[in-house]
Amino acid sequence: MGGELFKRLIDNFGRMCGQVPDNRRSGHNERYKTADFVKSAFGVFFFQHRSMLDYQRKMKEKRGRNNPETVFGVRSMPSDTWIREQMDRIPPEKFSGFFDSMLKIAGEAGLADG
Repeated sequence: MGGELFKRLIDNFGRMCGQVPDNRRSGHNERYKTADFVKSAFGVFFFQHRSMLDYQRKMKEKRGRNNPETVFGVRSMPSDTWIREQMDRIPPEKFSGFFDSMLKIAGEAGLADG
């Protein structure tokens, strides 16, 4: 059950990241998808590593993949600075449904009041 629940939560998280509005102007700054930098930002907290980007780059060099790719489906991970700059442009209320949605899924699995 744990693996299935985690997959549901991650799939839901991925869908919600894809719904975050992209407020960037067109041009070269569209190299990274909005969903990728939102997932990467979450990964900093999820993996609880002091310098996640450095850790993930080393892992990718050593193993050919990294946790954001494997766990969250991040296609291309931007720098820490770039992630912060882009996340600062998104109003916090755009994320308000994330947690409600996750709690609903956990509640359906009997793990939270939902």
